[in-house]
Formats: sequence, structure tokens, C-alpha cells
Amino acid sequence: MPCVWSYLWRREFLESKNLSFTKGLYHEDEDFTTRAFVQADSFMAYQVDWYERILRQESITTTANVEKQQRKLRDLVQILRSLEELAQSDPELRECMQYKLDYLAVDMLRVMLRQKHSKKFKGEIVDAMRKLGYFPLRWHNEWKYLLFNIYTRAILCNM
Repeated sequence: MPCVWSYLWRREFLESKNLSFTKGLYHEDEDFTTRAFVQADSFMAYQVDWYERILRQESITTTANVEKQQRKLRDLVQILRSLEELAQSDPELRECMQYKLDYLAVDMLRVMLRQKHSKKFKGEIVDAMRKLGYFPLRWHNEWKYLLFNIYTRAILCNM
């Protein structure tokens, strides 16, 4: 899960790895949590409800503001590009990160298709994903992923 609030972090770990959020970036937790787990020597997982999330109207995840939605999608392309560069640094890391990167690409397309954007903007996002090798989506054997892959190819491949 990319949400930074779902984890407890040791301050000494964050400082020793020089981990911080990228200022001005929407969904910076997508980048932060991935980089943190890549650099962690170990971690522990517990199924405990530590946090109650409240969805606000006009938060970045619920906004109807087209400009904010577009900025969010452009920032997600930037995050995908940055994480792809990190994954390329090591073949074993690439293998470990591939599912996360594929999931991020699916989520970007899902969000974009759910919102109302111009054909030009959709083409911009699809082209950026195409250059990164994430459109059309890679093939996976999960049936929901397969259906979404076919659906997005049918709708967006001509952009």
C-alpha cells in the first residue's frame, strides 16, 4: 500500500537513507514508500488499525477540479518515470518492483478513464506511458487485469 500513513517509520532509518518527500508533488507517498521499502534491510507487518482516514471533499483523491486532476496524473507519470529509473539500476530490484510499477500504471489509467479529460490530455498521458513501456499494459494472468488491459487497449490505443 503506498499510503505513508499506513506505516510507522524509524526516524534514524529515514535520516540515514536521506528519505524525504518531493516538495510540490501530488501523491508523493507513491514515490516515498516504494523508495523506503527498497532501501529497508527489514520490516515488520502487523494487521492493526492505527489510523482512521477521513475523505474530504476536494482532497487530491476526490477533487472534481480538472486542473488538479491533470496535475495529479502528470505527477504520477513523473513518479512512474523516477521509479522505473530506480528499478533499472539492478536486475533483481527490477524483478521485485515490476508488479508495483505495473499496478501504478493500471491505477493511472483507471483514474484517467474515470474522469472527464480532453482527448488531447488523454493522448499526452498515454504517450508518456508508451515512452516508458507501460502502454499498452503488460500482460498478467489475473483476470481483472486482463479485462482492464483489453478494455484500455480498445479505448486508448488509437491516441
